[in-house]
Amino acid sequence: MPSYPLTMPTNVGIKTSEFGLVRSVGLTVSPFTGQQQTYINSLALWRAVYNLPLMNRQRASEWMSFLSELNGRYGTFLAGDQDCKTIQGVASGTILVNGQHSIGATSIAMDGFALSTNNVFKKGDYLQFGSGSSSKLHIVTANANSNASGQSNIEIQPPLKTALSDNSSVTYTNTKAVFRLDENNVNWQANETGLFSISFSCTESI
Repeated sequence: MPSYPLTMPTNVGIKTSEFGLVRSVGLTVSPFTGQQQTYINSLALWRAVYNLPLMNRQRASEWMSFLSELNGRYGTFLAGDQDCKTIQGVASGTILVNGQHSIGATSIAMDGFALSTNNVFKKGDYLQFGSGSSSKLHIVTANANSNASGQSNIEIQPPLKTALSDNSSVTYTNTKAVFRLDENNVNWQANETGLFSISFSCTESI
């Protein structure tokens, strides 16, 4: 049995992808006044669809093996937004969580930034807390500047799913979360010239 989470092959890049959050929000509408009431549930999971380019059998074999090793929805793998592997902000070096943060937090204090710097992270940048099977992915929702001590409060979504301890590391390049296939059955197609086509969808595993 392989050791999960697996790492996606890199021999062929993703051709197209869809990436976003799945949320659960309750909504009731009064049949008499039309007034709406909403309730936000804690569910907030990343979901992705990956479409690979046409490739020969040798290259396709890497992906065929990867998908097979997952054993349907049993195994997990690391993945992220394929078109946002680097940040738009100017943060560099080692960035750490500043203080403890509880599950549900959406504002994370960090330090290690260059002093008094604008746009250390910009909205739309991705951040990862944890590594391996504990990897959690978040998106920055507001541009952030550092103060004269190199500190900044970073607004994120979705809310923290696991607590953070002081001096936890912050990954901001090639960020990933743990995913699981949406289907147990995996397949690939080949055309008359022997070129293979592979697509699959997946949802964050927590």
